[in-house]
Amino acid sequence: SDDAQYIVPFAGSQESDPPNVVGASELKAYFDRRGHLPYRHEILFSAVEGEHAFVEGVSVLAGSGHRDRSFVASVTLASDGRIRRYLAYAAASTIDPSPSTETRSDHDARAVVDRYFNALREARFEDAAACFSEDCLYSHPPYRHTQIKDPNRVELHGRDALLANFNRRGPASFGYRMDAFVQRGPNAMFEQAVVGLPGGKDSLSMGSLTLAGDGLIRRYAAFYFDPA
Repeated sequence: SDDAQYIVPFAGSQESDPPNVVGASELKAYFDRRGHLPYRHEILFSAVEGEHAFVEGVSVLAGSGHRDRSFVASVTLASDGRIRRYLAYAAASTIDPSPSTETRSDHDARAVVDRYFNALREARFEDAAACFSEDCLYSHPPYRHTQIKDPNRVELHGRDALLANFNRRGPASFGYRMDAFVQRGPNAMFEQAVVGLPGGKDSLSMGSLTLAGDGLIRRYAAFYFDPA
């Protein structure tokens, strides 16, 4: 749209300090400066709910076909169907496994995600870990504003490793506000704000997840910008 907002990470960045381009003419100028990039996007999951749309995929290098990195995007549509706001995040590599290809689930992803964030905010770490399956994958960008100082993305396998990570993370002073959520089958994606950060600032975050057959989270990939 003419008043579009386009927010994407620089290639190779750690999901922070993105360019923020506002306006269709400014966006065209940005694309002209950026030039052609030597990769294509392979969509693994997408869903639309009202004015909100979500996408998870991988960037594939054009020459070799190598899957280079995972990305997610949150899209807000204008009334005419054009994009009014495009927010994207990219990991430094691919996050495996990919979202499920199943199309049906009897479980409510929003309910388990709400339980997880409520328990995490209240430092009930065993309850937070109990929202995940025993064989879960948990992929999280570099932690900030916690006891974990590692500058790298955290990738954990299994509930026991996840609980140990929560205990290292420790209690935090910030909270969460869910802004958009969509589920299709066992897969779900959401955008939320992390609120009450030091200095009174908020950050933006997104999550992509897949439920196991028992309704617990089997695959969880998180992304954020700090500050928003």
